[in-house]
Amino acid sequence: MSEDHFDLNLFVKLYENFDNRSLAGKSSDVFFLSDLIEVPGAGIINTLDSSTRFTKFLIIGQGGCGLSTLINYLSDDEILNRKNHVARFSVLNFMNVMDVEPIDLIFFVYINLLMAMPLADIIPPFEDFEYLIGEVLENFNIRDTGENLIKTVFFKNKTDTDFRIALRQQLEKEKDTLQSYVDDCCSKFSRHTYDSYKITENSLELLKKEEVSENVLSKLAPIKDIEFRSELKFIRTIEERIGDIQTIHYKPVIIKYAWVDEPKDALIFIDDMDKLRWQSLAKIFSKGTQLLAGIKAKIVINFPLFACYLPFFSAIKEYYATETLMPPYVLDPDEKPEICSIEMLKKIVEKRMEPGIIDDDALDILIKDSGGLVGNLIYLVRNSLKTAIIRKSPVIDDKISKYVVKKRSEQTLRFFNFDDLGNILKKLIKKKSANGIDDQQLSYLLRYQFVLQYGLADGSVWYNANPGIKRELNKSNEYGKLSSLEGL
Repeated sequence: MSEDHFDLNLFVKLYENFDNRSLAGKSSDVFFLSDLIEVPGAGIINTLDSSTRFTKFLIIGQGGCGLSTLINYLSDDEILNRKNHVARFSVLNFMNVMDVEPIDLIFFVYINLLMAMPLADIIPPFEDFEYLIGEVLENFNIRDTGENLIKTVFFKNKTDTDFRIALRQQLEKEKDTLQSYVDDCCSKFSRHTYDSYKITENSLELLKKEEVSENVLSKLAPIKDIEFRSELKFIRTIEERIGDIQTIHYKPVIIKYAWVDEPKDALIFIDDMDKLRWQSLAKIFSKGTQLLAGIKAKIVINFPLFACYLPFFSAIKEYYATETLMPPYVLDPDEKPEICSIEMLKKIVEKRMEPGIIDDDALDILIKDSGGLVGNLIYLVRNSLKTAIIRKSPVIDDKISKYVVKKRSEQTLRFFNFDDLGNILKKLIKKKSANGIDDQQLSYLLRYQFVLQYGLADGSVWYNANPGIKRELNKSNEYGKLSSLEGL
């Protein structure tokens, strides 16, 4: 192809479009694909909305399936924001991910509650914060106050080991005080209320005890659990259901039992926990679950799928409600193309790509090699654009896509240099089941995406091998020495 048609500025723009960061804000508006996030998101919103107060949630998934984008989507949801005081933060912004303790997480929950207070017209008690860590501030000669102090603490906690150790020692010493300050922040949020009118199962029972006729109750039942913020709209709906005369007669008692006055609790989204080392995850959840459980707020945490098969998970899972985000599969359990999923993944690329830049065959190759994980697909397209820029090619053709897929497979295979797991994966590919694989091995395979987990409509799960690994297994029976699972 002639270099005369190569548009460098266009390719640089497209390369930026395929940034692998989670979607939020303007990028979410432009590139958002509802089928992947909105459908599971709607179910999680309903679960959050209907769950008991102070429930703790884990949203589980493999890297690249859209966990952070889902967290962003949920934290921006209008209903959740109307009924709760939403705070969202990423552990990557505030913690040194190589050195994390459970007390760190509780401390940064506290800080983010303080930062969220002005949005709810609550004055943050910064004096409590300064008192809590006053000894550390004095020892490190820190004179900042209020929000500036919080920013300084963020920075020094990530970059200064001595400060991090001293801060942690102080927090451990004042653990009860920290917990009481977190409770105080949550209580300040909960003093705000969310008011509405809603016919519930309980209100129907109470109306029945007030001798409201069965005829009226049967007409009210179809609007059960529908929320009305306006009394006028609520009464008009009642009139449409039971008529003017009955509404006049029953209005006082219906208003009495349909009025809902709920506390607006804090709803905290903790993002990027799936980016922590597995040792840090085990430490935080093994030692910190009781601390998290005591916080008087709903908390939603993204959580890596591989960690569900580590020993610590069985001890803590009863404390959490869980939702699992499954990727779309491009090949079904019979190894036949799943057209709906393929078309959905094509739309993800088309939303970010100018027409005619990538050949259909090239895109098919990238989609198949992604395994259905959006993060993988974005990575492959981005590297295809980079290769096209280097080669000054005006089109991403199958030669470029095959080259990029080959390089990606080589990176994966550097870790896959052991023989014991080769036979295990062959059985998994054949049976699409993880039966016979012990939990530590399965955790390792999922962690490095040697194995991908998918879900069926009936709620069951099945497994397949990474496409690059499958190609290697089909090509050769030779594998390197099994690496130790120590340090998994």
